[in-house]
Amino acid sequence: MTLVGLVSKNGILIVEFANKLQERGLSQREAVREAALTRCADSHDQRATVAGHFPLTLVTGAGAAAGTRSVSCWSAA
Repeated sequence: MTLVGLVSKNGILIVEFANKLQERGLSQREAVREAALTRCADSHDQRATVAGHFPLTLVTGAGAAAGTRSVSCWSAA
């Protein structure tokens, strides 16, 4: 679920930033390109979040099934 949240958040931020750039006078194409490039620069935070959650996929023991349920649906896809 964390990955879905990151992708959704990133998409919303790209659109909002592109809209602001269009208000400043950039064409639609230029605004989208600039917004996407700017948001991709912030992907280090997203990578750190995913890397931090990865060990949770390897958990075994009491209660592990509850924590890995969302991960297993990603690996099945």
